[in-house]
Amino acid sequence: MIAIDNSNLINYCRNCNCSGFTPVLTYAYNAGAKTVTVTSASTVSSPDGWKIGRIAVHDQFGGTAFGHIDTVNGNVVVSTASLNASKPYSVTATIITNGGCTADGSASQIGAAGSLGGWDKKFSEASAQTPLDPAPEPNPIDVDKTALQAKLNAVALLDEDAYTAPTWTAFVTSKTAALAVINDEDATQEDVDDALADLIAKQTALVAA
Repeated sequence: MIAIDNSNLINYCRNCNCSGFTPVLTYAYNAGAKTVTVTSASTVSSPDGWKIGRIAVHDQFGGTAFGHIDTVNGNVVVSTASLNASKPYSVTATIITNGGCTADGSASQIGAAGSLGGWDKKFSEASAQTPLDPAPEPNPIDVDKTALQAKLNAVALLDEDAYTAPTWTAFVTSKTAALAVINDEDATQEDVDDALADLIAKQTALVAA
């Protein structure tokens, strides 16, 4: 048997018939607040995942208000303030998964609450054959050690004989800890700031011999 290298298939569609994708959207219309809230109770099989749910609320005079749902069990509140409420609204939705499945649903002449229906599920081969982008690495947070290094340079020439033993010992302990922070590539800004504050405090607390 010849082994097949499938490493390049990582993040491709694993469920190309979309059988693990069940779109479920409900709506709630608040005439006083002039909003339509659309909530998802959909299911999407791992690893394809939810990509986006595009929501549109339409009046019967050509007006449309838009919103989007970003998570599989999320919701969106669409303002209808710009729409003509003299006749009932309709709601349309398109849900897209990362694996290439789409579903279109709608609700006509909506009341106070209800569900979207008439779902038309499809599979887009072109979309499914495009590898999913991995989550981007978070940007590293810059840590500024300049002030701590400057303080260490400034105290480097202090003379042990000029101060009492207890206060000098505390000062040296703080200085050693500060040097460790300077040399620690994983030190956070909080670590640096704490080390600087402690070093300043211990220097201030030095008592002349």
